[in-house]
Amino acid sequence: MKLLIDDAHIDLIKKICDYYPVDGVTTNPSILAKSGRQPFEVLKEIRSFIGKDAELHVQVVAKDAEGMVEDAHRIVKELGANTYVKVPSVPEGFKAMKILVKGNINITATAIYTPMQAFLAAKCGASYAAPYVNRIDNMGFNGIQVTKQIHDIFKNNKKFLLQALKIHSRFLNYVNMESELLLLLRTSLKDLLRIRPSLPQLMIS
Repeated sequence: MKLLIDDAHIDLIKKICDYYPVDGVTTNPSILAKSGRQPFEVLKEIRSFIGKDAELHVQVVAKDAEGMVEDAHRIVKELGANTYVKVPSVPEGFKAMKILVKGNINITATAIYTPMQAFLAAKCGASYAAPYVNRIDNMGFNGIQVTKQIHDIFKNNKKFLLQALKIHSRFLNYVNMESELLLLLRTSLKDLLRIRPSLPQLMIS
């Protein structure tokens, strides 16, 4: 397990690093905006302090795949190879992930609410999944349970030839098994990525 600081306040980062064995820092556009400074100015200062070997997670801001890819290349160019580019787990994001992974860029899949999003991110080659646990709880579901499913998906399923399944809950019963599966596709990616309608089906004990 790794310990990352979820903040962009440089003084706070320095203080935490003084006391705890921190592995890196993760940020997002909202956190960076609170600093009142240019994002890359803050990010370069963070990178300078934590060093080139620590992990730094930085999110793209573009909404389309082409823009996300451009953002990602700039992020890595400015901040170094051990920077993980946070890409939202939406259709345009998955498209961008596939392109970026081919270029050996580290990906953190973010904006995850369902195990299905995590599964697709893993299939695209993401190194990390970042579920919004509190937001899942606020939607009336069990964020910890959903996160456990996501953990199992990333742990157990590196080799899947996905061609299908109609029902989300049944699909996820298979996804959590430690085996290679060949399934038949009878639903669209749009259906697989539904968030609110699908969550009750995803709460598998």
